[in-house]
Amino acid sequence: MTLIFNLIFIGLFAILTCAVRKNSIASWFVTPFATCIAFFYLGYVDEQIPYLTRDYTMLVAASTSYLLLALFNEAWIISVAFFSPLLGYHMWREGAEFLGVEFKDISIRAVFCIIFYAVTAFQLERAKKRYFLCS
Repeated sequence: MTLIFNLIFIGLFAILTCAVRKNSIASWFVTPFATCIAFFYLGYVDEQIPYLTRDYTMLVAASTSYLLLALFNEAWIISVAFFSPLLGYHMWREGAEFLGVEFKDISIRAVFCIIFYAVTAFQLERAKKRYFLCS
């Protein structure tokens, strides 16, 4: 299963690379695509490794998402639109395995993380554009 996804990701990266060379608007989708890949590997592949803890997985997922955001952010609203359902699903799946964690509690935590991500994405994009205009 992972081999199939790896081949799909390589093909999509090749298409995205060609598209970015032809049109700069395609660069808006680099961060969302890389975030999707990161969540796939953290949500599916790391789930198969028994010695990793849930806290470690969530920490790596958040760190990876923010690193990708800081490096490749072009359009913050598109990044947030891709990040939101991925994080929501990942938190719902992780929370569903714990007893006593309600959907409402997980939803509030996911919304807080999404708002934090959106504010960070907006501020990073604004700072990059301000630096570009002032330099």
